[in-house]
Amino acid sequence: TSSSNMEGLEPAQIEQSGDEMMTNMIAEFEKLGQKEDFDQIVENMLRQLLAKDLMYEPMSKVCDKYPEWLAEKYETLSQDEYQRYGT
Repeated sequence: TSSSNMEGLEPAQIEQSGDEMMTNMIAEFEKLGQKEDFDQIVENMLRQLLAKDLMYEPMSKVCDKYPEWLAEKYETLSQDEYQRYGT
């Protein structure tokens, strides 16, 4: 399900979509006992989890909010940490 398809959905609908994905992943793990192609199954699951349409919106929000969060933490970080986290 792409993030554009999730816009306007109720939280319960989004949760249902996540539940369906988890059910599919569990089914794939159950197939491991029947298949020797473990690498292919893991690759497919990772591809689903890391798909741009799934990850873009949350990662975009993190990137948008990170500079403000870092500025708020300035007083609690050492200069080295601030430099490392800010680059």
